[in-house]
Order: sequence, then C-alpha cells, then structure tokens
Amino acid sequence: MIEYETLVCGKRFEIRVLRQPQEKEAIAVQYIESVPERQRKKLISAIQFVADNGPPYNTEKCRRITGCHNLLELKEKPHRLMWFYSKGERGVIVITHGFRKKGDKTPQGEIDRAIGLRDQYSPRPQKT
Repeated sequence: MIEYETLVCGKRFEIRVLRQPQEKEAIAVQYIESVPERQRKKLISAIQFVADNGPPYNTEKCRRITGCHNLLELKEKPHRLMWFYSKGERGVIVITHGFRKKGDKTPQGEIDRAIGLRDQYSPRPQKT
C-alpha cells in the first residue's frame, strides 16, 4: 500500500504527497528536487499558494483533467503536479507526482499513473 506524508499545512488546505514504502522521499518531492532551482522555487510557491488560498481559478495555473473524476494538475510551465482531493477528509489535497510536459496534451501515461496512485491512497491513520 502506498504511504503519504504532509508536505505543507496552509490556511485552507493540508497538502500531502505520496511515497512508495521502499522509498525515502515522496514521489512528488523527488521530482521537485530534480527541477532547476529557479523553477523549483516557482513550484514550491504554487504549492504554498494552494495550501493557503485553494487552487487557482486561472486555467493557466490549474485545471481539471478532462474525463477523469477528481484529478487535476497544478501547472508551472513546463512542469505539472498531478493531484486530487482526498475523499472523506475536508481540506486535504494529495499530490501524486510531477512531470515535465513536452506537448500540447497531458500524456495519457501520466494520467494513468496519477489514477493508479490515487486509487492506492487510503486516508487511514498511519504508523509513524
């Protein structure tokens, strides 16, 4: 089963990231740390904005994935963070992973990966 950890607790939302049990760092954190520093700062700022204010209404910054229930992407060109609202928990957003978008459409493989990770997520209390 996939694990999670809290990345940011903001004024409106708790942002969680998913981590494979055998990994030391969360999937999204690994991606964010691999991004050049200037772009990394923008991604971190976008995450903090969502935690404090909720997802941006601007579709240039955030949008729902068409045809996928409860799956969205936070956009900071050319990077994307896939996320969803945690079912049964108010004020919790879970980031599945990040990737660099190279074309006009979000690759189906990235959507499938996010759906698979979302389906493995369980908001039950974890052992620490």
